[in-house]
Amino acid sequence: MAPGPQGSDAESKTGRGQCLKGIRYHGRGRFGIMEKVYCHYFVKLVEGPPPAPEPRKTAMEHAKEYVQQLRSRTIIHTL
Repeated sequence: MAPGPQGSDAESKTGRGQCLKGIRYHGRGRFGIMEKVYCHYFVKLVEGPPPAPEPRKTAMEHAKEYVQQLRSRTIIHTL
């Protein structure tokens, strides 16, 4: 079995598509609004081996980053 081409996805995003609305009739003169929503999905592929995975952060690193984010906040419209 010959190896296939090497590739990985570099970017992935979604987009909003067409939105179709219609009426669904119920009994006794009532109705409901049906909504059929479509979306677009874009994937950018890149040739070559996939990039190495990033090392996982520990809980302590997440906590330090969160505390630093809280300390760097500024309160606007104050004296």
